[in-house]
Amino acid sequence: MQRNLTVQHLKTHDKSIRHFLFQIFFPSLVPYNLWAELPDANQLPTTSSIDLLSGLHRRWTALLKSLSAEDLKRQFIHPETNERTSLETNIGIYAWHGNHHLAHIVNAKKSDDATE
Repeated sequence: MQRNLTVQHLKTHDKSIRHFLFQIFFPSLVPYNLWAELPDANQLPTTSSIDLLSGLHRRWTALLKSLSAEDLKRQFIHPETNERTSLETNIGIYAWHGNHHLAHIVNAKKSDDATE
């Protein structure tokens, strides 16, 4: 690692590596569809997830706004489908997926048995 990093670089690096490590722990514990059953998901207040999501979305928004049309054409192998997909396609899928989950939350909160 470079020795002349700023505090901002160090904070970003620390956040990034911790986020990465947090994500790679899950698949070693249980399959993807059971992640919401782990203690970090079902024993902490919902605000823990909302805070994490809010911070992630602020950072992601800043990054996405800086990308060029050429950058958005870059591709990666999706870990679930094992298919090549572009960043721009995945952004659209992610947006749809988030809205889909939001609709579930809205419907759950309308029901009598909603707990949060």
